[in-house]
Amino acid sequence: MFKYEGNIVQIVEAVKAANDVEVQKKLTRAIEGETFDMSTASSAYLAKECINFTLTREIYVKTYRKRFSRAIAYFSSSRPNDINLNTAKLNRTKGSIVGTLYHEAAHMLDHADELHSYGHGSNSPNGKQNTFPYKVGALVQAIVDESVPNHNNTENQNIKTELSIWETIKRFFRRLF
Repeated sequence: MFKYEGNIVQIVEAVKAANDVEVQKKLTRAIEGETFDMSTASSAYLAKECINFTLTREIYVKTYRKRFSRAIAYFSSSRPNDINLNTAKLNRTKGSIVGTLYHEAAHMLDHADELHSYGHGSNSPNGKQNTFPYKVGALVQAIVDESVPNHNNTENQNIKTELSIWETIKRFFRRLF
């Protein structure tokens, strides 16, 4: 289960969606119908393990801020229960943030699995869209963004999270310092 103890609205909402039972059921079915590059595990195995992992393990979402970094998030084997999410990269859809959480959870699962390997090698995303971490992130993003009311399905990538005026002002001042 994903856990977040902060108060950043986009992360709170993304964690709720990541823990939603219906989202997890849809993701399980979606994973079962896929094939994955660089994986020694079957899609049935990955579907079962991914959902079991996120249901039984406490996965803590921690934040950091690096405005000029290309990194959106990372997992480190030195802190195997934490996903580190860059708060400077939150101006995107809820589904995209949930996809990032599941991408990093896939790395956690891969790290914990002594039987199989299903990472994506280097940090370059080029040519990695069919690996388990990238594909599970894309699948869950599509599932969550599909449930967003009143939008055109062809424009999922362009949906931005609306911020309150106060949140916009706080972000402006954070950028200055």
